[in-house]
Amino acid sequence: MSLADAHTGANVFAPGDGRASKLASRYGVHCSDLALHFVGGLLRHAGAITAVTCPSYNSYQGLIAQGELREFSWAPVLMAWGKNNRSAMLRLPGNRYCIENRAVDMSNNPYLAAAVSLWAGLDGVGNSSTRASR
Repeated sequence: MSLADAHTGANVFAPGDGRASKLASRYGVHCSDLALHFVGGLLRHAGAITAVTCPSYNSYQGLIAQGELREFSWAPVLMAWGKNNRSAMLRLPGNRYCIENRAVDMSNNPYLAAAVSLWAGLDGVGNSSTRASR
């Protein structure tokens, strides 16, 4: 998921002047602060998002680390974000400005999944700006 500016159509997850912000640089990612606040909202509501995007028992079976090396999993078993960490629920790939939610099962309603993810991300953005103005 990524967001576009309503007037220019530019991706608002991309760094504004071509450089990552101080917050993004602190975490070693090349994106805007807005993208990181969006990630914060997704993580804050991760339980609710997963309930909508993984609607069946079999959906949750894909979120369990299995095998001999449970700490190294290709499944999104961690409620976290990472640059290229495939064990994390959320991934910020280095080759494009977007946020991937890897804990989504194909049996979900894609419109509902997109709506709940968008709401959660925008809640993170809204709460960050409220805190910043205090």
